[in-house]
Amino acid sequence: MLLNLLFLLIPIAYLMFWWKGAQVREVAIIAAKKSCEQCNVQFLDETVVRAGWRLVRDKQGRFALERNFHFEFSPNGHTRYRGQVQALSNRIKSVNLEPYPESMPY
Repeated sequence: MLLNLLFLLIPIAYLMFWWKGAQVREVAIIAAKKSCEQCNVQFLDETVVRAGWRLVRDKQGRFALERNFHFEFSPNGHTRYRGQVQALSNRIKSVNLEPYPESMPY
């Protein structure tokens, strides 16, 4: 009986983890796109790629899942630069764009 319950709970837990990850990925895409618009650069490929996750503590001291995503952007349509989105649970923690020559003061 316990083994049957375990065989049922493991796939359900995996599906819940995958579903939540898909939701966070959609939020990361929106955050990356918005950040690119604010910086006046092109958000390339219209997607983000999962770069990893880890268990961390949030501001209240509770365990939360931090997910990292990478994306690419271009200031001129010819060169590609990398950006990163960090999400803690289902909220965006930070969005960073790699420095590119057009953004540097002369």
